[in-house]
Amino acid sequence: MAAAALSGTPAADKASLDADAFRKLYPEDYFKSFLQDDLRPDGRVLGRARPTSIGINTITSADGSALVKQGDTMVCSCVEACKHGCMNMRDHDV
Repeated sequence: MAAAALSGTPAADKASLDADAFRKLYPEDYFKSFLQDDLRPDGRVLGRARPTSIGINTITSADGSALVKQGDTMVCSCVEACKHGCMNMRDHDV
């Protein structure tokens, strides 16, 4: 057992944990500590979004496409039009 676990008080246990362990064991307390300073854990102020970029026509074989990046998240979307007699689902029984 870790020495911190033997201290007996929850506050002492929390104080002796490293940041990653504290975040995993006490997520509510971890995030509240940042909210008190109007910050997010990554250092951004609460009202600031992550850096965002948008690229259009990123997939050349599609009729339309976009790549959107926000922070570490990326989303790619593409559209290809029907060129040879499209069928609409509402025109047929499913």
